[in-house]
Amino acid sequence: MIQSLNTILFNYNKALKQADQLDALARQLEGYAKNDMSEALSHVSSNWKGESASQFIAKGNKAKQDIQSSAKQLHNVATAIRKAAETVRRAEERAREIALIQQQKLSGGGGSSGGAGASRSF
Repeated sequence: MIQSLNTILFNYNKALKQADQLDALARQLEGYAKNDMSEALSHVSSNWKGESASQFIAKGNKAKQDIQSSAKQLHNVATAIRKAAETVRRAEERAREIALIQQQKLSGGGGSSGGAGASRSF
């Protein structure tokens, strides 16, 4: 079954949209880690002293790093989706072209190569 060009492009655009959504989520996580987590840990540091406070802040910083790492991984996945979608789109378009050429040959509408069947040697 030959996929229509519209179907190929729809699937490609759908993949790009999903990659964009992952990037948006990653940016939200980055903002949360950079702003909200940093602000919260700063308030804790200012208002709570002692060994428990230090342990809490250390765990908070670790959580912040984990969130930043997750955001980076989401960006990486989005990039991989875009690359894969482009590769698949090109392959599907090429497969469609080949299938259409084969279909034309089978139906007798293959056209002419420009010559009358004679070959030339130079």
